Amino acid sequence: MNFSSLLRIIVCLAFIHCSSAVIAQEIVQGKGKAIIYFGSPTPVTVRLDTALLRQTKNPILLKEGKYIVRAWAPTKELFTDTITITEGKTTICVKSLKNSEAYSEYRRELSSYKLKKAGARYVVLPATLLYSGFAYFKYRQNAKLMNEHLENAHIAKEGYEHSISLSNISMYKETYYSEKAIYESYIKKNNRLSTLSCVIIPAGIVASAVLIYWSGKLEKPRYSETPLLSLNSISITREFDQDYSLSLLINIR
Repeated sequence: MNFSSLLRIIVCLAFIHCSSAVIAQEIVQGKGKAIIYFGSPTPVTVRLDTALLRQTKNPILLKEGKYIVRAWAPTKELFTDTITITEGKTTICVKSLKNSEAYSEYRRELSSYKLKKAGARYVVLPATLLYSGFAYFKYRQNAKLMNEHLENAHIAKEGYEHSISLSNISMYKETYYSEKAIYESYIKKNNRLSTLSCVIIPAGIVASAVLIYWSGKLEKPRYSETPLLSLNSISITREFDQDYSLSLLINIR
């Protein structure tokens, strides 16, 4: 290979390199970068002007100018803002979408519904059953103590009747009346407990039945919404003879 051929190759390579640099400069010139991302537990639909955008945390290249960014996800408010793309700069639009007022109201109604449902089914009836168990236990405990004090009173009475010592007679007499008084107090306690139980337990059972029936009639709140942004697009193409064609693109937003 002679010197002239080598020179021509070097000149060609230099020309290709310069052309590539100019083309790359033209591609980047007049463009800037943007990071557009929206945080939401549900899938987010994002549109940049009328174009559907796949959101990413990586910068995307856009022409200079102003763009309308809209984002929406189920149960969230529609986000709308305008961003300005400047050459050589990165515009950041990173937001967390807020719950819509309708969805927040639905959550409040659902919490109220669950509270009423649980209260009607799991408060009055368990409380009635708990009181019934307590009343039965207390009645049996009082009856046991009552019998013990009655037996003590009988022993004191026998000691009083068979004693010949004045001091012993006085002691047995005092013990007898003391044990008798305690015995009678337990009788009164059990009578009050029986009377109270005869009112509370039936009333609790009736109230429980009514509340359970009422809770079955409660209507559970439902949530539905109309999507504010759509992922759909319709493409209609009509082909003619030869190499001519007509295409109509309709974006549903």
